[in-house]
Parts: sequence; C-alpha cells; structure tokens
Amino acid sequence: MSIKKIEEAKRLLKESGYYIDNLWHVDDVQQRCYCTEEEAQRVLDIALTDDWMNDQVSDSINSAIDQLNLPEEQIILGI
Repeated sequence: MSIKKIEEAKRLLKESGYYIDNLWHVDDVQQRCYCTEEEAQRVLDIALTDDWMNDQVSDSINSAIDQLNLPEEQIILGI
C-alpha cells in the first residue's frame, strides 16, 4: 500500500473521531522474532486486546482527563 493511501486512511479515521497517532505495525513484532505477517498480526491482536492493556489505557485516559481538569460534562459530551 502506498504512503499516500495510508495517510488518506489515517486522515479519514481521524476525521471520524479515531485516535491514530499511535499505530502498531507487523514490523514491530517481526523486529523481535521470526514470524509471518499473519503471526505478527495475531501477536498484535493478543497484546493489544489484553484485559490488562485495556485497563491501563482506561486508567491513562482518566489520568489525562484529570490532568486537563476537564469537567464531567465535557467527558460525557466527548464520548
């Protein structure tokens, strides 16, 4: 896939409300072990959907909200 298409896809996702500034790639796995692209996708799926990871992201979001002193109303409207 061309860089132009990737950037367009990222732009579309960002405009739709998704955070796209921290994406993972199969290369991140394949730099650590020998595996196929499919196996690397599976590794990323397991790592990024882990309950602990989800809890950490939720806690970090709450911490960021606190750091920015966002009132509860903004949190509700922002979802």
